[in-house]
Amino acid sequence: MDAHSILAATAKVYRELQSLAVNIASVHESGDEGAVNHSEQRFQAYFSAPNKVRIEHPGRFGSIVVSDGVELHRYLGFPNRYWKDEIEGRDMLPGSFQPESPVQGEAFLFDRISEYAARSECLREETIGDGEGEALCHVVQVRYEAQEHPHLMIGFSPVTFWIDARTMLVLRFEGESSHRMPAHEDIRTIKMAISFVQPQIGKPLPPEMFKFIAPAGAEEFPQEAGCGSIGGSVGGSSASYGPDGRKTFETWNNHEWEGDALVERSKLRFQGRELAFERRMTLSEDGKTLRIAERITGPQGDTEREFSVPMG
Repeated sequence: MDAHSILAATAKVYRELQSLAVNIASVHESGDEGAVNHSEQRFQAYFSAPNKVRIEHPGRFGSIVVSDGVELHRYLGFPNRYWKDEIEGRDMLPGSFQPESPVQGEAFLFDRISEYAARSECLREETIGDGEGEALCHVVQVRYEAQEHPHLMIGFSPVTFWIDARTMLVLRFEGESSHRMPAHEDIRTIKMAISFVQPQIGKPLPPEMFKFIAPAGAEEFPQEAGCGSIGGSVGGSSASYGPDGRKTFETWNNHEWEGDALVERSKLRFQGRELAFERRMTLSEDGKTLRIAERITGPQGDTEREFSVPMG
C-alpha cells in the first residue's frame, strides 16, 4: 500500500469505531538552548461512539476528562477543581488528532489523520511491540500543511506514525514543534513520542465510565474560568497593545508536573525589562502542608525564598 492509501484506510477505521480502550505512554522533551525538560506520563483513554470519551491520568495529582455525549467535564486533582464545557462535535472531542496542530500529547482518535497531508511517504515496514506481542507496522511519515497561528511563530517537523498493518490502528507516533512564546526571544522546541499499548476495539464499555462524578471536596469552576488544557501542562499567554499599535507588555505562564512538584513558570516583559518567575509547590505526605520554593529573576539577578502554607 502507498502512504496515501494507508492514511485513508486508518482514518476510515477510526471513523467507524464503536469503542476503543487503550493504555498510553507519552514522552515529552521541551526546552531551548539553555535547558531541556524531560517528562513521561502513563494514562488510559476510552471512546464509545459517537462522542463519549474518558481520558484518565492516575495518581494523587491526576486529571480526568469525561464526555458523556452531552457535556464535557474536566477535573484537576490539584487544586481539586473541575469545570464543564459544551461538546463542540466529534472532530473536536478530547483525544481527537488535529492535523492543524499535530504535536499533541493526548491524541488517540485519528479520524483526521489524512486531512491536510501535504506530503506523505511510507518509509518501511517494521515490527514493534503492542503490549500483547509484536505487530507488523507501516511506518508512514507525513508533513501537514502549515496553518496560521496568531501571536506564535510555530513550525512542525514531519510526523511519523507506526500503523498496525492488520488492524490499521496507530500504535506509535512521533513529532516535533518549535515556537516562540510571548515574553521570550528564544525558540522553544517540543519533541513528543506517544505509544499505544494493548488497544482493544469493539468491546462494550460500561455506560457509567462516561459519567462524571465529582471527587469529594472538589470545587466547580465557572465555565468562563476553565483552563485551555489538561494533562501534562496547562498554560497561557497574553499581550497588550497601545493606541499606536505598539506592544506595551507580554506575559506567559505555564504549569507542569516534575515528579511530585507542581512547577509554575511565568515571564513578564514590559518597558524593555524582563522578569522571570518560578514557583515549585510540593504537598507534604500527610497533605497538611504545601511547601513553596520561589525564585524571581530580574535585571539585577535572582531573589529566592521558601515558605509553607497550612492546608488543614
